[in-house]
Amino acid sequence: MFSAYVQPHPVDTHPPLGLRLKSLGMELEDKDATIAQPADSSAIGVLPLAPEIEGRLTLLEIRWLQAIGAVVLPKGDAK
Repeated sequence: MFSAYVQPHPVDTHPPLGLRLKSLGMELEDKDATIAQPADSSAIGVLPLAPEIEGRLTLLEIRWLQAIGAVVLPKGDAK
């Protein structure tokens, strides 16, 4: 069944597709898995400043990890 498919990912906390669809009042039990088609283009193209945003978010995450003590950067590398 297509809706029972679970995309494995080490940090993904999303429920399985079937539960997500059910919460939207939808079901795909009678549909063939071939209805899922790959996207024509990457979603990152929707954001014109995606590389800049990604860089800023990465720095924000590094600062957060430092603040909670999850990482310690070598002296001289912290910005």
